[in-house]
Amino acid sequence: MKKIFGIFICTLLILTTIPSQGSNTIEEKKEIDYKMLYKNDVIIPPDFEKMGMNLGPDPGYYDLTEYMIGRVAIGIIFLESDGTIDPSTEDWTQQEKDTALGSLGLAGGYLQWVNWFNSENMNYHVLNIYAEVHTINISYEPIIHPSGVTNDYWEKLYVSEALGKMGYTTGDWMQRVRDYNNYLRDNIETLPGYYGTDWAFTVFLVDNSNDADGLFSDGYHAYAYLGGPFTVCPHLVPGGPPGPMLNSVFAHEMGHIFYATDEYNGVTEYSGYLNA
Repeated sequence: MKKIFGIFICTLLILTTIPSQGSNTIEEKKEIDYKMLYKNDVIIPPDFEKMGMNLGPDPGYYDLTEYMIGRVAIGIIFLESDGTIDPSTEDWTQQEKDTALGSLGLAGGYLQWVNWFNSENMNYHVLNIYAEVHTINISYEPIIHPSGVTNDYWEKLYVSEALGKMGYTTGDWMQRVRDYNNYLRDNIETLPGYYGTDWAFTVFLVDNSNDADGLFSDGYHAYAYLGGPFTVCPHLVPGGPPGPMLNSVFAHEMGHIFYATDEYNGVTEYSGYLNA
């Protein structure tokens, strides 16, 4: 945490001496119209106004993924439909789970996305990833419904239910995930006897093995909330093999978690802690 605080202080000192396209005060940051950011698979979280407003030196409740550096805790949740409300058309197999975890850099799997992010950092501050994995039974089959990009009604239901079964029963679906992420950040074991990371977010893995096109009903695939607190990723990419493709998709969504935008429309956008 001291290392991250030092980075913040150095950054602020640099910003006082060089011209900036962005802003450097809380009041000015409020004026950034993030709703005008070009959106494809990235969504503005409904509680966005509360994010980045912490004035203290340590990251606060909403400051879960402010700067991609240091130690990151990831809650990996396999959503398993149980047929209670929706017909259960998808069922995770152990092989599917192992392949998905491998593509996320666990179980001796693909670590290219971690290495890529580390190599892209001009100062080469190594990114360290730690994960906690759960399989949670829910009443819904996420892949047969719209994604949260066009309609968050179903997302609210299955995310709230999943987190509720994990003991997070207070507040809406966003608060429940943020409560879990804060728990992860404070309590995940990073070394024997050492607990805590700098940042944390959650990935909900959706089974789409039997779905005709592998997409949500609105035609979207994986997506994430800008700045967190979570991303939703079907484990198979249409037209691609399992494993390596999810590896790339997850890296893309993690970029959004740390405030990266898409810029698919060719327009330069500014976002993140440095408004860069």
